[in-house]
Amino acid sequence: MKFDSFLKYFPPPKFVNPVKVGMSFSDLSIKAVVFENGSFGPVVKSIMVPLEPGVIKDGLIIKQDELIDKLKEVKEKLGSSFVCFTIPDEVTYIFNASLPVVHGKEATEAIAFSIEENVPISLSDAVFDFVPMSVKKTEESYEGSFVVAACVKSEVEKI
Repeated sequence: MKFDSFLKYFPPPKFVNPVKVGMSFSDLSIKAVVFENGSFGPVVKSIMVPLEPGVIKDGLIIKQDELIDKLKEVKEKLGSSFVCFTIPDEVTYIFNASLPVVHGKEATEAIAFSIEENVPISLSDAVFDFVPMSVKKTEESYEGSFVVAACVKSEVEKI
C-alpha cells in the first residue's frame, strides 16, 4: 500500500484497526482465536472456555449473565476489547431488494418498508442492516440493488 510507511510512524487508533478475534459459540464452550502481527509474521493465539450446561441451548442464549462472565474471561485472556460476531441463521433473514433511489433521500426508509414484504416479523420487532450492491439507470430514474439482513431484535439484544 502507499500508506504503509506512513502508518508505521502514525498508527491508527486501536478502535479503527482492532485485533481480529474470531469466536465460535456452542452449547458447551466458547472458542476464540486471535491473529496478531508479530515481528516474524502472524501470531495465532487460541483459547477454549467451557460453558455450564444450559447457558446456550440450540444456539440461543438462555443465561445471559453467565455468558457475559465467560466473555469477560475470554477478553482477559486475549487482551482485546473488540470482537466481531455473527447471529445464528435461525433468527436472521437475508434477502435481495431492488428499490428506487431518490436523490437526497436515504435508502434506509425504503429498505425498512421492504422488510415488511420479505420477512415474517414486524418492523418494530426487527433490526436490520444492508449493503448496496449496484445502482442502475432505469427509463425514468435510478434503481439500487441491496442485500438486506434482518434479525429479531430480542435476539440481538441478548448479545
